[in-house]
Amino acid sequence: MFHGKRLEQLENQIQELSTLLSQANDTISNLTLQVQTQYELIEDLKEQLNETTGHIKLSIEQMGERLISTETQLTEMAKRDQNSKTPDMMKYSSEPWMQFVGGEVDPVRGVAINIDWNTAFVDQLRKNGFTGINEMQVVSQFIAQVAAKHQMEV
Repeated sequence: MFHGKRLEQLENQIQELSTLLSQANDTISNLTLQVQTQYELIEDLKEQLNETTGHIKLSIEQMGERLISTETQLTEMAKRDQNSKTPDMMKYSSEPWMQFVGGEVDPVRGVAINIDWNTAFVDQLRKNGFTGINEMQVVSQFIAQVAAKHQMEV
């Protein structure tokens, strides 16, 4: 009887082990399927990433070309704009500006010139050492120096 009971216990254990082995096989199969599914998903994502990267590179190249084109257009516009600035616009500009408006030669009094300027021009002259009580004196000192220099060159 002892052997019969022991044999029954062994058979039960074998049955339990068989059940556990079957469950383990099922689990391994499920995990293998999940890994395969994840692998396929990763491969799909890699492909999408490569496509997206290609589109981004193309977009960056196109944006670079547009930027160069825009810079060229802006440079051309700035050149045209420099030539089209009116004295009224320049008077209030932060960019130094001075323009000869006209002049005349009087045999008795000499040469008289009319000039126009903005505050930025006077500020620049003062920074470069020209002095005066008012803007007219500062600009006159500058014109006198320019005239003296040109007189020496003639």
